[in-house]
Amino acid sequence: MVMAGGLGGTLPTGRSLDYENASNRKMSSLLLSIMDRMGVALPAFGDATDRLDGIG
Repeated sequence: MVMAGGLGGTLPTGRSLDYENASNRKMSSLLLSIMDRMGVALPAFGDATDRLDGIG
């Protein structure tokens, strides 16, 4: 996946993250992390309740 933009400075840019061997690498976890930075606080989204580590 390629993400472009820094969510108004809340997401560090210019880096590459590798989640191939991560135990928690759900797309729903990524979306929860992004929604947090957009000011949308949800306890769960889809099948995820945890945020993706290393995003912020």
